[in-house]
Amino acid sequence: MVDIQLHTGDILTGLYSCTNTHSSTLRWAQQTAQEEYTRQLEGLTREDAGLRFSAAHATNAQLVAFDLEDVGEKMKEAAPGVWKLFDDLLSANSKTNTMHKRNRVRRREAASEIRGAGGPARERDGENDGDEGPGDVVIWTTAIVEARGM
Repeated sequence: MVDIQLHTGDILTGLYSCTNTHSSTLRWAQQTAQEEYTRQLEGLTREDAGLRFSAAHATNAQLVAFDLEDVGEKMKEAAPGVWKLFDDLLSANSKTNTMHKRNRVRRREAASEIRGAGGPARERDGENDGDEGPGDVVIWTTAIVEARGM
């Protein structure tokens, strides 16, 4: 007998990937995540979380002792899912920029390979200005396929 607990990820991926169950699986995942994040955020507001701070009643000693890194560590421990979500959201632009840089390097390498194979150097979005446009993907793909004789 197959243990479902050992294959939960595979089962959920299968349900999410299937056309008939995709929408309901996505709704379930979103609702479940929302409930978990809400539970974690509510936990941060409890007094025992050690994150309550009243600026109106703060003493000089409390202000001096305030450590933002300590607050971050407490949040990370008490609400790891929310912490990871915030980290992913805040670093999304950085990851996108890294992906775009990587793609530019790959296109340059492909152009160099084409030039080395005696093929034309094709940079097109209307100009050879280093600015990639929407037509570049099709043109580069076509040039690579032609150069490799595919």
